[in-house]
Amino acid sequence: MPHLASVRRLFGRVLALFLGLALAGGLGGCSSTVEAAPTRPAEMQQPWPGCEATGAFQETDSFAGPPGQGSIPNAFQATTAVLCQTDDRTNADDELVLVGLERRATDITSLLTYLAQPSRVSTRPDDLVCQTMAVSLPWLFLLDAQGRWVTPALPTDECNFPLGTFDADGPTYGRLAYHDAVVTQLRVTESAEARAAGCAMQWKNMVQVETSDGAVTGETIRTDPFGGSEVGVCLYDVPDEEASADSPTGEFRAGRKLDQEMSKDVVAALIGSKAAPADCSKRASGFAVLRSSRGEPTVYVELDGCQRILTDGGQGPTLAQASPTLVRTITRT
Repeated sequence: MPHLASVRRLFGRVLALFLGLALAGGLGGCSSTVEAAPTRPAEMQQPWPGCEATGAFQETDSFAGPPGQGSIPNAFQATTAVLCQTDDRTNADDELVLVGLERRATDITSLLTYLAQPSRVSTRPDDLVCQTMAVSLPWLFLLDAQGRWVTPALPTDECNFPLGTFDADGPTYGRLAYHDAVVTQLRVTESAEARAAGCAMQWKNMVQVETSDGAVTGETIRTDPFGGSEVGVCLYDVPDEEASADSPTGEFRAGRKLDQEMSKDVVAALIGSKAAPADCSKRASGFAVLRSSRGEPTVYVELDGCQRILTDGGQGPTLAQASPTLVRTITRT
């Protein structure tokens, strides 16, 4: 699906696994493995400042996790694990918002056993074959009964992945029984109007994406692309900074699910739209996404610029020319 989504729910601050190429030979290759040298003890600090103060919810491209990670000091007797994560919640205004969670667990015996494992390193790193992927480390902290806290280092395998990354249930810290508390609201990720209309807050202008190489076929629209089902309309504005991009992203302006009569009006304005050329230098500052109530197919209409229509003609994307009537019909809905 060509819209931008958020995916932030697995272990750690995210446990984001962008799985690339699983290289032949798995994780081990011909390399042998030994225990790594212990890490330096983490600094004990006091009092616990809360997840937000640690920087856990700051937007960042870093996958390193929190600073100051180290082994658990001998004098530190952990009683509580705190995991700082983000997630989506619905607020009183029926908006979907990204919130910062402070997740606490007190039954942490399995976690302490996990953290006590030594990391593994290869004695022949040149022979090591690892999967191509990126893992975002969790913002995990341990607290003791005196209110002190440390940032534990995770044990890793010879490819520097946290131990358990490839287990069916993931690393141990993702399997604890947490009590969650919302500590901050970060931003609205989906407005109430967008939710009601079934629209994403952002969407790619696929007309521009598909025509960037000029290879899309022009074709007249002769039948109802939605097969008689009701239609949902989502309108997007393209910000100035996105206007010249090969795949510009639009921001949600308005949307709604149409009733049967209004759906017929849109379809009537679509049918008969003539074939359009792929090459056009006028960039659209707004576009519409039309979707069947069943979810597919999706039709894109540029509201200005070249005012082209992108549909799936059965053999791939095709282009038609939007009429002023179609644009008026879509925008007045």
